[in-house]
Amino acid sequence: MSGFILFILILIPQEVLPQEENYSKIYELGGITITAKRIELIPNQIIEINLKDLQNRGVSTVGQALRFTPSIYMRIGRKGENRIEIFGIEQREIVVMSDGHPIYCPYEGGSDLDLIPLDNISKIEVALPPVSLLHGANSLGGVVNIVSKKYAKCASMGFSEGMSMNSVVNYGDKLGDLFYYLTYGISKSSGYPLPDGTIRENSDYYKRRYTGKIGWEVNSTTEFGISAANYWNEKGIPPGLTNPKYWRFTDWKWQYIAIHGKTELSQKLKFKGSGFYDTHKNTLISYEDSTYTDKEWVSDYDNNTTGAYMTVSLKSGKFNTSLGGSFKIDRVNIEKSEESKREHRGQTVSLSIQEKILIPILRMHLQGEVGYDGFSGTESLIHCINYRAGGVFLIDTENTLSFSIGKKTRFPTLKELYSPSSGNPDLFSEGSMSYQFGINLRPIKMVFFLNNITNLIDLENRYTNYENLNWARLQGFSISGEYKFFTLNYTYLDAYTESYEALNNRPKNSLNFGFNYEFNFGLSTNLNSSWIDRRKDGDDYLKPYTLIDANISQKIDEFVTIQLGCFNITNEWYEEEMGYPLAGRTFNVKFLVNLEGGNI
Repeated sequence: MSGFILFILILIPQEVLPQEENYSKIYELGGITITAKRIELIPNQIIEINLKDLQNRGVSTVGQALRFTPSIYMRIGRKGENRIEIFGIEQREIVVMSDGHPIYCPYEGGSDLDLIPLDNISKIEVALPPVSLLHGANSLGGVVNIVSKKYAKCASMGFSEGMSMNSVVNYGDKLGDLFYYLTYGISKSSGYPLPDGTIRENSDYYKRRYTGKIGWEVNSTTEFGISAANYWNEKGIPPGLTNPKYWRFTDWKWQYIAIHGKTELSQKLKFKGSGFYDTHKNTLISYEDSTYTDKEWVSDYDNNTTGAYMTVSLKSGKFNTSLGGSFKIDRVNIEKSEESKREHRGQTVSLSIQEKILIPILRMHLQGEVGYDGFSGTESLIHCINYRAGGVFLIDTENTLSFSIGKKTRFPTLKELYSPSSGNPDLFSEGSMSYQFGINLRPIKMVFFLNNITNLIDLENRYTNYENLNWARLQGFSISGEYKFFTLNYTYLDAYTESYEALNNRPKNSLNFGFNYEFNFGLSTNLNSSWIDRRKDGDDYLKPYTLIDANISQKIDEFVTIQLGCFNITNEWYEEEMGYPLAGRTFNVKFLVNLEGGNI
């Protein structure tokens, strides 16, 4: 169906389609930063991956897009899920947002970033810890915000090895004060190839998604928008090479509806807010063997989240005060049989106040925050006070020094509290003291960080219940630079527990290199290389590996582009979890059509 729609779009006469210089308006209602020009005045470091970067990398999901980002390590877990770490802090301690509202499975508290395609995304914002308290609870490890396009007219279809296909159609426009945007996409694969030429067992998937948006620009300072999405997937979970489990998600649904709005009652008083309802309904089946016919058990997960965020900003002279408030209610129903049906519920509330002050004579911008976070679960009640302080010193218009210190909390997930196999209802919340010092001397950026995490929630091993394992320390630095066609970033991470044992799945050294060059006849070449040091995995260590990806795109005319790419050029055998090998050399081709001209 999507191929037919693509064919129709190509046939539409171009004179019917209005040409517009900004071909993919950013949905500013969904951003966590004010504008790109103001990022330098935020004490903690924020990384933006823009639309051009996303296209040059030739990637198709959010998880893949974050692989070569400084300070971030992306890995694929035992269930085939794509997760990230920021400064070594795991994704369960990171808030992932879509247009400013959190997205996650309420039971596990995480998101599989490989299930979020780049179909209608304009940029990705990454706030490194300690982040603002205005972002709400549980952002101990930072914030990743996925900002959609406001509207665009484009389509793409791609193919790769493993009988993989990805196609999508985006269509939207502005009609006076109104705007709208619709997306339909399908992705499917029979599995990814291993370096030995075989197809990885049970690595197939089928994904289908619909997204839509409608908005009203009342005036230059007031805007409202409603967005909705429906994702449906079926996917296999590749078994481990030792002690394999034969699992499949036969039904994986994610749906949400969100309302966003902003307004200025005056130049000094501004409001911005959102409300959302998010559901996850998943069916996980365990089979007896690799034939995937005889079932051992069936587990149905029915999760939903309801919540809202609000920020009020008041400017008075050199002072700028912001008040933030948020709440969310998580509901989880898990059923393996009528006898084992369980229902759990958790409520989280956050209130915060932020004060900013400009001191022009000292070329400084100072910021302070204090906030309250509270969580009430089926049997748990946890309260805490958090705070954050930071500042920016402007060396000149382009170069800055910054510092940020903050205390933050992460409440236990409903799985950690109430899982029948590993839950512990007596868990305390995790806490962190985070320190960050940034040096921005263009074209070089450096970030020094130290994160002390107390009451760390984890398993002693895979056969015990969750416990608070006292504390962990994650410290190091990240340096990144850009010169003409080259980018380079390196991260050093020292992560260990109170017994000075290295934390699992944290590479001590990681290095990324990129090369991108555009010719004046429409050819763009992109090369990305990533070296990851060895990582502790239980009682063993995973070997270091190097990945090299290449992507070439050629504009056929103003509206059509063809891309050729190769992932893992050297066909390296590598694992990010012991016994779970990942894709070898994979070639792909993609056709892109942008009916407004320019990039997709």
